[in-house]
Amino acid sequence: ELPEDFFSTTMYTDKLIDYIDENRSDGQPFFAWLSYSTPHSPIQVPDDWRDRYAGRYEQGYGVVRDQRFARAQELGIFPANLDLSRYESGATEWNSLSDEERRTQTRLMELYAAMIENMDYHIGRLVTYLEESGQLDNTVILFMSENGAANSGIPVPPTFTPDDSFENMGRYNSWLNYGRGWAEAATAPLRDTKGSMAEGGTRVAAFVHH
Repeated sequence: ELPEDFFSTTMYTDKLIDYIDENRSDGQPFFAWLSYSTPHSPIQVPDDWRDRYAGRYEQGYGVVRDQRFARAQELGIFPANLDLSRYESGATEWNSLSDEERRTQTRLMELYAAMIENMDYHIGRLVTYLEESGQLDNTVILFMSENGAANSGIPVPPTFTPDDSFENMGRYNSWLNYGRGWAEAATAPLRDTKGSMAEGGTRVAAFVHH
């Protein structure tokens, strides 16, 4: 029986901190692999995180994609002579969606962003533990993903009947993922998304702290 407030990101972080702490006095280095299921589909997030990004994405995935690209150029992640003029989107134009489709897509991205921030919060808990226990300066941290952003979700298990109503989106008994437009907002200017051998499907953000 899982507790009512169970969330895997919390549990994985708690367990890893416990494992490291149990062996602090053995004089040996540790290798730890913290493999979150967040932010994999389905998009689910604790109730008290669900509305943290309300209204943030109403302008749509095309605008967000362009804003993110411009910001990455400003930060020097992309070269100044790179642009999106040859980028070919496979997503339906935002303004071609119905009002209800835009409302749903906006909500899915809000919930996805909350999942990401929640994961970041728990990674911060781990880093804080390492710092307070005097281990951070002697620890190498590698953060990465295994594929580009996904443009679809995974099939609903045959024994599960989800409640995907708008009011219930993001709760433990919903089973949704955002679509291609938001995936492209994460991978552009690289072509395509997860499931493709193009760079948008295989090249991922990664960094090392040491």
